[in-house]
Amino acid sequence: MRFIKSYFALNLTAEKQFDTLLKRAVVTQRKRQRESEDQSQELQHLRQMVTQYQEQLRTLEKSILGDVVTDLSLHYLTKAKIMATKDVERYELEFVTKILNCFLIPNIEHFRAENLGHADLISGGGTPEIELSRQLGAWAKVLHRMEGSV
Repeated sequence: MRFIKSYFALNLTAEKQFDTLLKRAVVTQRKRQRESEDQSQELQHLRQMVTQYQEQLRTLEKSILGDVVTDLSLHYLTKAKIMATKDVERYELEFVTKILNCFLIPNIEHFRAENLGHADLISGGGTPEIELSRQLGAWAKVLHRMEGSV
C-alpha cells in the first residue's frame, strides 16, 4: 500500500512539473511569435522605403518616434545603404532640415520623394560631432553638434 501511495505522489509531482514546463513553452512560443511579428513589420516598412526612395537621407527624431527606432531597424537601414540619424534634439531639427532642404517625416505613410533631403558628402568626426555638407551652387554648410549646442 505504501508503494502505491508513493508511486501516486511521484506521478502527481511529475504531472505538475510537466504542466509547468508546458506553460513555459507556450509563453516562450508566444514571445518568439511577437518578436518575429515585430521583425516582419520592420522589414515590411524597410522594403516600402527602399523600393520607393533608394539612397535618400532620412532624419529620425527619437522624441517623435520613441522606441520605434531600434538597433534592428537601424541595422536594416544600414544594409540598404540608407543613412538614418537618431538622438537629434528638437531645437536642432529645424537647422538640419534647412541644411538638407527636406521635411520632417513622422510617419511611414507620409514618405514622398519631394519631402526627402539629399546630402552629397557625409562624414563623421567622432561621437560628439556630426558633419553634414551639401553643395548647392557656391555654398556649403557644416553642422557641428557638440555638447548640445549648435
